[in-house]
Amino acid sequence: MREIYEEERIEAIKRHVEGERSVEIYRSLGKSKPMFMKWLKRYRAGNKEWYKDLPKRPHIIRKKIDGRIETAVV
Repeated sequence: MREIYEEERIEAIKRHVEGERSVEIYRSLGKSKPMFMKWLKRYRAGNKEWYKDLPKRPHIIRKKIDGRIETAVV
């Protein structure tokens, strides 16, 4: 399923690069303008895997117990 979304994103940006209007692209795909712009922004940033989903989990776990305290308890 994920591959389908990735292929769809790649195709949408390819169409944009070829000169097709953005509104025509996202409407034909049944997507919103913000969603299309999100992928366009990632493409323009230059990351070679721009079309892949980013991890959903938080980078920082705020309620995690400090390592020293955890070691003392264990």
